[in-house]
Order: sequence, then structure tokens, then C-alpha cells
Amino acid sequence: MFAKKTKFCFNIDMNNLPQEFKNNMINLLGKKSQEYFDSLDLPPKKGAVLNTNLLSEDEILKLINVKRKIPFSETGYLLENGEEKLGNTWVHHAGLIYLQEPSSMAPVAAAGGLENKKVLDLCASPGGKTIDISIRQKGTGLLVSNEIVYKRAKILFQNIERCGLKNCIVTSNSPEELASEFAEFFDVIFVDAPCSGEGMFRKDPNTICEWNKDIPAQNKKRQIEILTNANKMLKTGGELIYSTCTFNTTENEEVVKLLTENGYQIEKTDANLSSFSQNGIKKVCKNSDFACRFYPQDGVGEGQFVCRLRKTMDAKIANCAQNNIKSAQKNEKIKQFCKNNGQNIKIVDEFLKSTLNDTRSVQYNIQDNRVYAVINQEVENKKLNFVARGINVGEIVKDRLEPHHQFFKVYGKDCKQCVNLTAAEVEKYLDGQEIDASNMKNGYACAMFNGAVLGGGKVAAGKLKNYYPKGLRSKINKI
Repeated sequence: MFAKKTKFCFNIDMNNLPQEFKNNMINLLGKKSQEYFDSLDLPPKKGAVLNTNLLSEDEILKLINVKRKIPFSETGYLLENGEEKLGNTWVHHAGLIYLQEPSSMAPVAAAGGLENKKVLDLCASPGGKTIDISIRQKGTGLLVSNEIVYKRAKILFQNIERCGLKNCIVTSNSPEELASEFAEFFDVIFVDAPCSGEGMFRKDPNTICEWNKDIPAQNKKRQIEILTNANKMLKTGGELIYSTCTFNTTENEEVVKLLTENGYQIEKTDANLSSFSQNGIKKVCKNSDFACRFYPQDGVGEGQFVCRLRKTMDAKIANCAQNNIKSAQKNEKIKQFCKNNGQNIKIVDEFLKSTLNDTRSVQYNIQDNRVYAVINQEVENKKLNFVARGINVGEIVKDRLEPHHQFFKVYGKDCKQCVNLTAAEVEKYLDGQEIDASNMKNGYACAMFNGAVLGGGKVAAGKLKNYYPKGLRSKINKI
């Protein structure tokens, strides 16, 4: 969707859809188009992805009252009959769930195996796909999650932080900037392209105000630019998942057709996915019917187009050798910085040793007194605009390390001290209050509830000083 709205509307009557749009839907769906128009009067579907990187599916289901699994998603569930109110609950704060519109789970479901793969989520905000990708990776491999608009990239990072993802680096760069650094680097790339948002009309009627008959063609040009750069970053034999939340063929099958004319082949998706969606429009290009189209009248979600493609031809990338030289030079600078920064290294080592049971897995870099646990040194050395270069361990302030919230979310279970909160204490902790810790030693500790990490704090004089970020504090709803 567009980051900037051009208009704002209230009380939109779905019967007053733009006539050009209505004509397009009639051409797409024929006699069944009335089913689509009727579906716009029904409430939008809502869903949640269970974060099995933190707890097992069964353990999470015992904590929340959801029952109807989405068949094409590994850990996606439909929220209905009052189950929708999970957003401001402790399970949401703990990152055990991510609320997501059900058909938006389709792009990740369309991909092949993701474990131990290098994956790029190119248009990632607000983070649903990124979280789903990391869950399917089971914390292995590498995930670079990018959002060009920095403000949206910060929201993306907050969701990644909340869900305790340990294999994700967050960047805020244009596709062109990324392509200059990542020559044929990734095994899988997800492009959920900016689009006209026709599939979101029921969920957000104000998007209707942004639509006009010229927007699909305008978006197509930008989508092709994005895919041109994605192609430069994808290995030969790699997988490209292209998706939009719109219906017209201009932004969907016609874009895919250009890919097939330039070294890509369309592949079938899993039967579970295709059986709950409609086929792509067959007449546009060979195998375009292998793509999946979700419509609100089908009862699965809102609107989504998904196509799985395989890169079959080599891409000739200039500057590849030059980029490797730049990275090597930058890596040497980081090594030299650490070598000349012995006092800060001592501070970090002492913090980790006093806080964690096992520090061997925490390799770190220090950047301007900020400490990051390394996820992938090769990527972290590149000339990019990082929102999260690695896992944010904390900041060195006056000869001590002040831990970051992400440190506790990722490493909390390995802390030497853990405060197992009661239900009443969870409400106090998430509201920013101190917690009784009279039986604990002074020092840093992780705050947990039902086996899930909520955050951390510092024990002093029998109290846990609350380190839960002020911007996240809230009086939570009961499940």
C-alpha cells in the first residue's frame, strides 16, 4: 500500500465503488462478480500467526482460545467469535502471536523450504511476512528484512524485537541500494510489492479514495523497477515470491509475464494453498494459472495475489568484485576498532559473563558504544542503512553496559536470573511498575510468564527495576 494517503474518507458506501473498478471486477469474475460485491458488506477476516520459535504450537494454544487453523499456513489461525481481541494481551506483548490478515499469510506459504537459506524480505513493513519467514526458518539461516521508509522500518523492527527473532537483520534502503551490495546473494526473495490495494477495500475502505484508473499502470512501472533489482540479488536457481494485495492483471499476471520473458519460470504452489484460492488468469502467459488469487467472497481473507517463480538464467552483475573489496576493507576496520577498544570489550565480556549462563554463542561488534551480537558478519559490514545491524545487546554508558530490550527477548531464557511472574505481576510489569524480587541477588534478570519472555530488568534492594520500554507499556486486556 502507499505510505502516504492522498485523501481520507468516512462512512464509505461499498455500492459507490468507482465504476472503472467495478467494470474491471466484472471482467475478471464474470457472473460471480456479484458474489464479490456482496462480500464487501461482510466484516473483514482476521487471523494470527503463532510464534513457534518461542513456544510450541500446543503450548501457545493452551494460552489462547483459538481453534480454527488456516490449512495453508503452518501456524496460522483464523480469529472469530470474539477471538479477535488478542492485540493488547500479555501473549501479544510476549511475541507469542502476530496478528495478520489470513490471506496475507499466503506469500510465505507459497515458498519452498526456508531452513538454512539466505532470505530477503524486500518490502517488509509492518513485519507479518518477516515473522512468518523466520518461524519457517526455525531461527536458522539469514533473514534480511528491508523497508525503504525509515519510520515504517522502525515499526518493522519493533515487531521483530517483540517476537524475539534471532536471525533477522533490518535495513532501510531502496532496492537499488541493496542491489549494489548483494550481487546474486540470496536463495529466496519475497517481493510484496506496493500496489493499488484493491484487496484491502473491505478491511480499510479509505483505500478506495486512493484508487483511480491510472494507478495500476503507474504501480506496474515501480513494481518492475523493484523486481529488476531483486533479480540482481537472487542466485541462479533461486526462488522469487511475488505478491500484491490487489486484483487487476496489470499489477499481477502482466508483471509476472515480464519475468517469464526474462529468465523466470512459474512454479506450482502447495496443494493446500491452491485449493483455498482461485487460479491466476490463464490467458496472460504460460502457466500464469499456477498463481493464486484470494478474494473475500471465498471466505479465507481479504485480497491477495501470489506467484512462485524460479530464476533459470544467470544475471550479469557489474560491481560484484568491487563490493566484495569494500566489504573486506570495512571488515578490517571493524577488527582494528575492536583491537583498539580493549576497555569496552572488557565491559561487554563482564556483562555477558555475569548475566548469561553460556556466552560462547554471543559474538559481538561495538559500533559507537553500541553493542550488537553478530548474525552475519558479511552482511553487517556492508554499506547499508541499518535499523538493526544485528541483535541489539545494549549501549556502553559510563563504563557499564545498559542492556537493550532485544537482548532480553533473544537471550532471556539463558539469563542466570529469571523472575517468574504471577498473573497479577504480569499486569504490573507490562504497565512499567517495579516487581518484588526480595529473594534474588542484585543484577540483571529476565521477566517471564508461562515459559515466555516478556523483557528484563535490574534487581536492586529486593526490587526488579523495570526495563520494559516506555513506549510499549500498557494496561493489558485479559484473555
